[in-house]
Amino acid sequence: MRIGRTGCRHRKLLAAALTALLLTAMLCGTDAWAAQKKAGAKSVQKKEKVHTLYWKATLRRDVKAKGKTFKRGTSVVVVNRRTHSKSLVRCRGVLFKAPNSILSIKRDMSTAKKGDYSKETKERFINGKKKASSKTRWLVWVSLDKQRVNVFCGSKGAWKLVKTFKCSTGKASTPTPPGWNTIDGKSYYFKGCKYYTEVCGSGMHKWPGAMNRKILGSHTVSHGCIRLTESSARWIYKNVPRKTKTYVY
Repeated sequence: MRIGRTGCRHRKLLAAALTALLLTAMLCGTDAWAAQKKAGAKSVQKKEKVHTLYWKATLRRDVKAKGKTFKRGTSVVVVNRRTHSKSLVRCRGVLFKAPNSILSIKRDMSTAKKGDYSKETKERFINGKKKASSKTRWLVWVSLDKQRVNVFCGSKGAWKLVKTFKCSTGKASTPTPPGWNTIDGKSYYFKGCKYYTEVCGSGMHKWPGAMNRKILGSHTVSHGCIRLTESSARWIYKNVPRKTKTYVY
């Protein structure tokens, strides 16, 4: 049976149409996959966990907790260090509170070398805090874990990250006190510290003397203050006003 020219033309048109539909479906599938992948990446990013600085420590005496006995000299991780009360400690998968008097803090366990938190994570974290309100349009979060000073602008529930500076906070024997505070005062030069911005009983200021760049932004070193580069300390000194709320965590 012969097929006329008209029949052949129809078959070619049909084949072309089917090919076009197939290509469209493939492209749409690729776009959908890319969109799904992007959404998945954002979802993972939103789940990024924020925590305070962990410390390596040993027990100075035996401790009984959660039905177990942890011997003197046992290595533990302090996951939430409190200055004037019991700290939260983790050992062999068990979380318990231990008096600071029996904890021998050895070193910090900063994760700064693994990279900083994302901008989205920082904004989500600070906007989720009930006490994150300020008498100015500024708010400062000192991340102990990442050794960073994060500066936000806006208002409660709508803070936007505008600046991040590397810093070095208090060492094991003189930790920077955690919690909410306000910027109480400023001094261009105070007790050998330039661009001094008073906060949490101490201050943010230029690194005194020769700066150790290997430690800045990676580990603790100070006597409780928050050490910065000169340019970072100067920016905070000039731009962030008194009565600004600060959070050390």
